[in-house]
Amino acid sequence: MSIRSLFVGVCISVAAYLGLSLELSAQGPSNSDKRPVRVTDSIRMTRLANPDYIAGALAKPKVAEFSPNGKQFVVVLRKGNLENNTNEYSLLVFETADALSARTANVRLTLASSSNRPAIQRASWREDNETVLFLGERLGENQQLYAFNCRTKTLMKLTSHRTNVLSYSAATQGPTFAFWAEKPRSAVWTREARREGIRVKTQWLADLIAGENREGLVGNELFVHWGGSETPKHLKVDVPLVSTGGVTLSPDGRYLVVMARVRRVPDNWKEYRDELLQRLLSERTPNALQYVLVDVQNGKSQPLIEAPISGRFGSEIAWSPDSKSLIVTGTHLPLDVPDLIEREARLRGPFIVEVKVPTREIVRFPNSDMRLIRWDAKTGKVLFQVGRKDAIRGKEVRKAAFGRSGTEWHETKRSAEAQNPLDVWLDENLNTPPRIFVRNPKSGKHSLLLDLNTQLRNLNLARVEHVRWKATDGHDVEGGLYLPPDHVPGKKYPLILQTHGFNPKRFWMDGPWTTAFAAQAFASRGFVVLQIPDWPDLDQWPMILATLAEGPYQMSSFEGAIDYLDGRGLIDRDRVGIIGFSRTCFYVKFALTHSKFRFAAASVSDGMDAGYFQYVSHSNASPAYEFEFDGLNGGSPFGEGLSSWLKLSPGFNLHKVHTPLRIEALGRVSLLGEWEWFAGLRRLGRPVDLIYLPGASHIIEKPWDRLASQQGNVDWFSFWLKGEEDPDPGKTEQYNHWRKLRKQHNQDSRPKS
Repeated sequence: MSIRSLFVGVCISVAAYLGLSLELSAQGPSNSDKRPVRVTDSIRMTRLANPDYIAGALAKPKVAEFSPNGKQFVVVLRKGNLENNTNEYSLLVFETADALSARTANVRLTLASSSNRPAIQRASWREDNETVLFLGERLGENQQLYAFNCRTKTLMKLTSHRTNVLSYSAATQGPTFAFWAEKPRSAVWTREARREGIRVKTQWLADLIAGENREGLVGNELFVHWGGSETPKHLKVDVPLVSTGGVTLSPDGRYLVVMARVRRVPDNWKEYRDELLQRLLSERTPNALQYVLVDVQNGKSQPLIEAPISGRFGSEIAWSPDSKSLIVTGTHLPLDVPDLIEREARLRGPFIVEVKVPTREIVRFPNSDMRLIRWDAKTGKVLFQVGRKDAIRGKEVRKAAFGRSGTEWHETKRSAEAQNPLDVWLDENLNTPPRIFVRNPKSGKHSLLLDLNTQLRNLNLARVEHVRWKATDGHDVEGGLYLPPDHVPGKKYPLILQTHGFNPKRFWMDGPWTTAFAAQAFASRGFVVLQIPDWPDLDQWPMILATLAEGPYQMSSFEGAIDYLDGRGLIDRDRVGIIGFSRTCFYVKFALTHSKFRFAAASVSDGMDAGYFQYVSHSNASPAYEFEFDGLNGGSPFGEGLSSWLKLSPGFNLHKVHTPLRIEALGRVSLLGEWEWFAGLRRLGRPVDLIYLPGASHIIEKPWDRLASQQGNVDWFSFWLKGEEDPDPGKTEQYNHWRKLRKQHNQDSRPKS
């Protein structure tokens, strides 16, 4: 691989480009001068580009990445460009000493992405204190690993791989780095296939129809690149790697750890008392995970621990500064121990452990309910957040430092813990758009670093209320209630239920995702919007997930919400719409076919539905569908199990659907999965509209795809719940089609003689 340097322009005035305000006291116009929120306002918003934050998962995301000496830090931001259908990413480099007063970046690098991938992500510093590594994409190219020198303002492309680089890890002691990339896809119709046909194994049906030979989920290939070498070495690891798990290289570059799916399940693993893990192990193709240790020099690999990761709340790993061991959280331990008391403890698991390398000797931590922050290289202490579930949900939790005493670990005082010279955090809540602040942890002095979206002061935003209600089955639910900005007490408004997550510490223009949801835009059009969590209780959901109880449990949340808001006199219960995305498509479809409440309109986007067509078309490539759908419907749809499916599966109960339904299919696999409902409702003469976005990702990224999904839903519900049509001439065909659907609906709703 040849390494070439690319010089990029650097702008000193970041505020001018991003529209960032440095004024804390600036006042926006009065409400009478503000305009309504549009979907385009959300697309153009500047947001923190942390991938987990963008995906809606984090309440307290990591905002800044500090250089090893603490003298600089980087922040990565993104915003949509509707004119070019791109997402623009900016890497801002700040001088730590000036951040409290200067409030402008010393260096800025800007890249734009025209795909569903970020243009800049996973930024990390080299030990030279001047180079930032990141996964990046330039227009028209695959995602690769880049290095940006903040002193020389030079961008260098470190990989020129033929496919997208998905994850990387760099050694701190030397120039070695490891990465994994997508496996190349091959065409179905090879010369041999044309002569002999195609042997179908675990390919996606949609891929076979399209002419691609992609077995199961997209595979990954692992590579290591030593400094001075021209070509990275391909490490052939005989395990199915998990792209979300990443790759973690030891500081000296000798070993790396990857996450992989378990291929062979030992008999005694069935004894672990982790309910969700047991369901994952019971699949035809097990879906349990474990860490794999790879020797970079010889390419040999073996399980880091001969046990799976917990099925509940995830896991983290961190290497020791000397590369001789690593910390693993949320892992089970092997059961082949002679001590019966120890074995009983291991059955209950999971644990936090230190694993020594290469012997794989295990040392347990005294506390297992913690979330790993890092192994501090300066102090040798391991830092945690205490209370794993609360940390995941973004609640305030204390931090703890652990040090080694002999061979054992114990909690120590945090006063010796190394700290960043500044705290950098994102300040936001239900009604406060995100702003980035900095604070000196010693003096307490703090100031605004970046106000990301001053333009929002010109918008008449809905006020969001944190509300709680009882589901009809009695469980407690909380959510976010958006009232129209010009709300009139006593007036009853149409209601939109958005069904996939809630976090009271986040400011959401759309909801937790950019697919389908458009909370503020709905409120500006005169809707009350309720954002509903998918799982109110993190302790309870593993017990309900993929069981007969899951659909009724969620349906009761929707029904209870309608009763609650109707009781407050806020809504017209004859004008209630509901939106499902991903897993909550099943909840919406279950409610449409099993609830006594009749929704006035509904929308579902790119989700599972516990239906027969998805079962037979998707399970070949992803056996998880069999496991999930069998659990949700009380057995397999054959023999004795068929009667249960006929009663429970939404797809076998389409005759009960009288609600106008908008369906969004994102990509060809999604199109195939949504076809049962589209074809079935058309056959029954029910109003159904299918929108196919072939290039869209599950969580929609590209601005035009977002506009089609989010604005399409705003138009859909405005039409059905308010009788309103957008006068835009470009939407003439849309409304002509919907008026025909309305005639169908009126005939369907007419009492039968």
